[in-house]
Amino acid sequence: MTAILALETATDVVGCAVGIAGGPVRASMLVGSERSHGEMLAPMIQAVLAEAEMSIADIDLIAIDCGPGRYTGLRVGIATAATLAYARSLPVAAVSSTELLAFGARNFNGYIVPVVDARRGEVFYGVYRAAGYETGSQGMAEQNHRCPEEIVPPKVGNSTDVAAEMSQHEGKKLLLGDGVLEVGPTGEAASEEIAGGKVVAARPSPSSLAVLAAQKAQAGQVCEYSDLKSLYLRQPDINTARKSTAGDKTDISAGTTRKAVAP
Repeated sequence: MTAILALETATDVVGCAVGIAGGPVRASMLVGSERSHGEMLAPMIQAVLAEAEMSIADIDLIAIDCGPGRYTGLRVGIATAATLAYARSLPVAAVSSTELLAFGARNFNGYIVPVVDARRGEVFYGVYRAAGYETGSQGMAEQNHRCPEEIVPPKVGNSTDVAAEMSQHEGKKLLLGDGVLEVGPTGEAASEEIAGGKVVAARPSPSSLAVLAAQKAQAGQVCEYSDLKSLYLRQPDINTARKSTAGDKTDISAGTTRKAVAP
């Protein structure tokens, strides 16, 4: 049995989930608040573990949304994931926010275009193609519900860039994410259309992250805490990053214990 703790901090909401590979998501929480992600994440982890009737000692795998997304939120999530993984020598499944959004819409039989609000009138986006339309529940036992294939890796652009990218792909399209308000007319209903595609407002789900992490682990697609890095795609609004000596990797010690940094 592989128990997974999934952390979601890439957007303006913060969340976490606990699930069992091949079994159900036992507990999940996703909230938006004026409080910082740093204030909310630790108590939320404790609450979700308590609801699942588990402790951190029961966790076998840490899952984290590594972006692209909000700079501060990503740093909080990466630092927390690295610290937890370091403390118990756990593997980590790192997933991009666009892949996670696409996975949440994996039953859509067409092209999936996740868009994450990047502020400054820009969005982070990618293009994915459905692995196949299947129906069923949303439990973690759906191992045959594969992640859609990545056609265009995450990039940053504006609404014109997204519309131009969507026009390059023939067939049904689904535009979803918290960035649809920057791209679509309203982003409020699935009936809205842009460049021939449906528009749905959504945010990355910690429950979906737990499900996807189970599949990543089964495929051997995990890493060590020291290999974690955020996918920023552009410079932050306020550059407070402390560069590590390992190239472009995020210094995951910033704002947390120095033990979370590889020697």
